[in-house]
Amino acid sequence: MQVTIGKIELGITNNGTVKAYIYPSGSDFTNICEAIEIIGDSAIYLATRKTGETVEITEKGQWKNINIPKQYLNALNDPMYERTKLLFNRSVSAFNKLANGPRQALDFDSAKVLITNNLELFLKTQDFILATLKKTNTNFAKKIVADIKSDNAETQFNAWKLINELTHKSINEINKDFKIINDCEEVKEEKTPDKK
Repeated sequence: MQVTIGKIELGITNNGTVKAYIYPSGSDFTNICEAIEIIGDSAIYLATRKTGETVEITEKGQWKNINIPKQYLNALNDPMYERTKLLFNRSVSAFNKLANGPRQALDFDSAKVLITNNLELFLKTQDFILATLKKTNTNFAKKIVADIKSDNAETQFNAWKLINELTHKSINEINKDFKIINDCEEVKEEKTPDKK
């Protein structure tokens, strides 16, 4: 898929890997949900791209990457370029640390509480989105709800994948400006009828 660059932003993952956000031309540059996230050394290439240039995006599973021209890839993999990569990665990491402070260490028991909270919030949001789709009288909503009940495993999987994307986008959009408070209610399990 070819994308015309509207804006490039650099960032860093929680484990310190450099990443870049590509905002396609015409997208909302204030909405990170409209950006394409690229993680790794490709971010160095993207940092040198101008607005209006076109890049080729490839997708492998849930990860997206870009096709880098051969001559640039050769330079990127050249041992002489290692110091430039180090400078770039350390600079982005240093700016991130200046802006956000150092990462805090977390023991596993505390992490489990956060994991549970995040999972509960995700499942509740997912359930809310599905309930909203069921109440919405559009062809799109009807199709998703019908696909969830499909006997075809791939159709069902694709419908859930779309609901999961809507869930992630909804949570991420709100989390840009607010913190969602989990109400500590347990997630209700769906009861499946006994098969006789």
